[in-house]
Amino acid sequence: MSYKAHFCLYKHLRPANPGHDWKTLADFLGFSHQEILYYSYESDPVETIIAKWERQPESTVSRLLEYLKMMERDDVIEDIQPFVGKY
Repeated sequence: MSYKAHFCLYKHLRPANPGHDWKTLADFLGFSHQEILYYSYESDPVETIIAKWERQPESTVSRLLEYLKMMERDDVIEDIQPFVGKY
């Protein structure tokens, strides 16, 4: 994904919003509870989980968009769509 798509994710998912924030996304992406707790001490946990997830062979933009849809984050999907194309 482009830098602009990453920036949109960081901006929208950083603020605490139980069920709709980066911790929920991290859970969907397959991170363990311990990993999520550990990443919460990072300066930018969203950047950390996205960077780690993108290195996985099963990481696709369409899968990320699916998870965001499941999280009811249509606002994020709308903002990153111009930077990721149609998936």
